[in-house]
Amino acid sequence: MSSSQEVGQIFGEGTGPATALLRSPTVFIAAIGLWGVNIWIFQSWGIDYKHVLLLDIVGSAGEEMSDEGDEVDEEEVEDGNSSLVASIGSGLKKESGKKTSDGSTGVVRTAAGIAAGVDQSASSDSLSSMLSNKSTGVTFDNDRSITSTKLMSFSIFLFVLLQITEFVWLNLLQSDTIGAIFAFYGFAGMAIALPFKSTRWIRLSTGIVLKRIWDLIVPRCYCLRGSNLSNIIKPVPFLDVFFADAMCSMSKVFFDLAMLWHLASHYPEAVPSSVHSIIIPSFFASIPYLIRARQCIVMHTVGKFANDPKRSQHILNAIKYSTSLFPICLSAYQKTLSSSEDADMLEKVLIVLLIVNSFYSFAWDVIMDWGMLENPTSVIEEHCMSKSDLIGRPQVGCEKGCLRSKLRFGPAISAVIIVIDGILRFTWILRFYENELFVGKDEFILCTALVEVVRRAIWNVLRVEWELIKQKKKAGNARINQFNDEIDSLTKANGMSNGGGIALVPVRRSTSRGSLSSSRGGSLSGSRSSL
Repeated sequence: MSSSQEVGQIFGEGTGPATALLRSPTVFIAAIGLWGVNIWIFQSWGIDYKHVLLLDIVGSAGEEMSDEGDEVDEEEVEDGNSSLVASIGSGLKKESGKKTSDGSTGVVRTAAGIAAGVDQSASSDSLSSMLSNKSTGVTFDNDRSITSTKLMSFSIFLFVLLQITEFVWLNLLQSDTIGAIFAFYGFAGMAIALPFKSTRWIRLSTGIVLKRIWDLIVPRCYCLRGSNLSNIIKPVPFLDVFFADAMCSMSKVFFDLAMLWHLASHYPEAVPSSVHSIIIPSFFASIPYLIRARQCIVMHTVGKFANDPKRSQHILNAIKYSTSLFPICLSAYQKTLSSSEDADMLEKVLIVLLIVNSFYSFAWDVIMDWGMLENPTSVIEEHCMSKSDLIGRPQVGCEKGCLRSKLRFGPAISAVIIVIDGILRFTWILRFYENELFVGKDEFILCTALVEVVRRAIWNVLRVEWELIKQKKKAGNARINQFNDEIDSLTKANGMSNGGGIALVPVRRSTSRGSLSSSRGGSLSGSRSSL
């Protein structure tokens, strides 16, 4: 959730550079630049973020196209490529679909291979290399690629445009704030819409964002197909989860956009101080949390069909997002009260709610979203005991084991990120020093909104890293399952049993979460030569 769910001065004429109207584009511009920083970090540390974000969507597209049968005409192949183009941030261009000798398209084969964790490209196992392969019918267009440099440069351009528009409109023209914000959006829209080759990637990015928003409003996870209950509800792709989490950090932006509608509807009069005037903005601010809570419920239902023993975690996650809704509504309702005693009483309740949400969210960040400190007892036994107690066990440092065994950024950087995230989760404490540190309420809200998007950018680093680790683990389990299936088919074909020349330790098939276990600690032993 946002570090503080204050709503600022929402009633009145809305004057000043830090009001709801001018702070919302500032936060949005900062989010664009920070995503560019994220991309730079991922590329610097060798993390294929496109593969992580798009793996579920490409795999689902391959399964859906495969289920339609081998008779896929050229128009359907083009539609499949179009969906990939809309999902890939770097921009793709379509080529004519060609069927392979088995009657399926390259897109289907590659997508299905990615979903199963099977390498389809000899040169690289990344999604970018797979999609660039000629067999997919899709190639990359560098002119439309979305890079860190482009995003950071675009955010700087928008920030300068906002400052110029604000100065000219408010100081030189002596006009009001609502005119300045509409002028900024108009100038920015015209700059993006001009058919220049250099801005084509911006138009593509805008289309991708709009498609992501549409997929959240009309979720792709519901696919009615036949009477099989297991096919009624599909898992929520990681890209949708990742995008919805980013929207949660911009909850104040949604609130401010709704207030813009109120100011425009009452212009030139001031917005009246009433409960009616707060319902719509509060609802808009709650939309990202409601979307995430719905996604959690969908994933719990998927886990129920798959008999996932950990499906209750999705309900706990939904409860976490519900704890973000109460401070939003309570803080907004507080502005409508005329009695100072009632406002003070609600202030105490609001602080309790913020404390609960901050601790809950921080613990979820560390344990669930980043995969750290999942089993402290096991960490002490395996990594923090003396070497004499660890004979035959892999030696991993105690400080690294306390987090998790695989750390792309190392234990020091990972620990610093955890500490910073924990501190920024509690920046709402600055409300007690508001008069000493800030000129007014709106400046305080602008500061906390910017701090939240910074915290989200830091959160993204470890979240994408952890998702990549889980995807690799799931791909390995899929290959083991495929190997076991081949062994079973060969055994049946040769009329043999497990005791007839094939020595295998019983291995249980991985679940939908990619876990793998066996009767002897998940090990697999066998002799291919015995076949």
